[in-house]
Formats: sequence, C-alpha cells, structure tokens
Amino acid sequence: MKFINKLTTGIVSMGLFASAFAETAPASKPIKFELPPVGSSTAQPAAAPTAAAPVAPAAPAVKFTQAQLMEAFGLILALQKNLADLEFTAADVDSIAQGMKMVIAQEKPAYDVQAIGPQLQEFLGQRQQVLLGKIHDQNIAMGTAFFAKLKDNKSVQILPSGLGIEVIKAASGPTVKLGQVAKFHYTLSALNGQVLESSAGHEPMEGLVEKDAMIPGMVEALQKIPVGAKYKVYVPYLLAYGEQGGQGMPPAASLIFEVEMLDVKDAPKEAAPAAK
Repeated sequence: MKFINKLTTGIVSMGLFASAFAETAPASKPIKFELPPVGSSTAQPAAAPTAAAPVAPAAPAVKFTQAQLMEAFGLILALQKNLADLEFTAADVDSIAQGMKMVIAQEKPAYDVQAIGPQLQEFLGQRQQVLLGKIHDQNIAMGTAFFAKLKDNKSVQILPSGLGIEVIKAASGPTVKLGQVAKFHYTLSALNGQVLESSAGHEPMEGLVEKDAMIPGMVEALQKIPVGAKYKVYVPYLLAYGEQGGQGMPPAASLIFEVEMLDVKDAPKEAAPAAK
C-alpha cells in the first residue's frame, strides 16, 4: 500500500531506519561527516581588534596525523555502509580490511569472486533480516507507547480506526471525496519528530484519493480536512505501510503527517476512445 508514488522515494538506507525510527541513546547515534569541497576553507575571518578588547594570541591550528586522517576516512566509509547496524565482529572487520588491502595492492583473491557472490548476498541478506526484525520490534514498542500517550492529548481526536487527527488551523472549505483529487502541502515525520520528507519549498502534492492510491490512513484523513485547513495526522503502522514496511519505509513504522489542504477537484475523465 503506497501513499503517493512521489513520496518517500529517498528514505531507503538502514542508517536512516535506525536513526529515524529506533529509540537510541545520543551517544550511539551515527556521526555525520560532511567533507568540504576542494579549495574551501572553514576558517573564519578574525575580528578586528578594538580598544576595549585586546587581541588574544591565536590558538595553534590542530594538526592531525596521517594515521588519524585514514582512521577518520575508515569511519566515514563504515558509517556510509552502516556496518555497525550489521553487527560485524572484530574478525569480520579485519577480513573487510584485508579485502580493501587486496584491492589497493591489486592482488587477486584465491577464490572465484563471481562464484562467491550468491553466498555473500545470502549472508548479508540474513544480517539484514535480523536488523529489520529488531527495527520492527522497536517500532512496535515505540508506536504502542506513543499512541497510548496520545489518547491523553485533548487536542487529538482518535478515530475508531486508530487514526489520530489534530486541527492546527480550522477552515470551512469543502472536503475531498473518494475518487476526487486533493492538492495539499505536507510534511512527513517519524514518531521521534525527525522530518523524512516535505513539500515545503516545492510544488504541492496532488493525488487521487482512493484505495490503493494512498496508504489507508491518508485516504481516511484527507477526507476530513477542509480546503484551507491544516491538520496533523497520526498514522499507526497498520494504516501506513504495515508489518513489512515498503516504499522506503521500515517495518511497523507509525508516521506523522502535517497536511495543509489547498484544493479539491474532480478527477480528469478518461480519454474517449478513438473513432474507428
């Protein structure tokens, strides 16, 4: 079940799964590196000296060793490939490093690289399934706690389906009906508040409101948001992408949408068949 094809296309990495949907201690969250472009400088211009503020001696620039630079490069590579999520052992890491050494030294392995491919794919697939199982359980626990607490929020209406809706800005315009097209701006977030995707600064979303064109939670929610209004919609995972996830979403992920309804119109009629 998808929301809209354009939505969530970029949310596919395991690292994002872990950081956006799993409760983790701050110390265990991935470190993000951004390498400066060639020729750029992060140094700031020195402030002009004033009579009231005597010039302080400049702090010596930190110089890192080549070993530290290479270690940081390895750290970046491991983070980009999300190696920590796959729970490799120290021996596994040594073997990975050996493979890298062989490439740099242009050495050929003693085994057939093509023949080992299927077994390697199966091995990594098993590790991925273990990881997805853990993320599934974490998301179930997080969603259960979140929606239990949401029931105490007097501003949120919990519908019989389990969907939560909160009026941010009221309006009295028309509401979309099944089979019509809704035009709206949206922001999609994980339960921990991390923004996953947004139409802000872009063209608004425009989509047909009907079963199988959107996730069930949005089909239900959009029919309740009048043109001109802005709602926050709390979608439990069973009304989103379900137990297995999909469309770039991890398993059992509950979601939060903020929706501003802009327009409602009838769907375009199908083109008439050409005359014979």
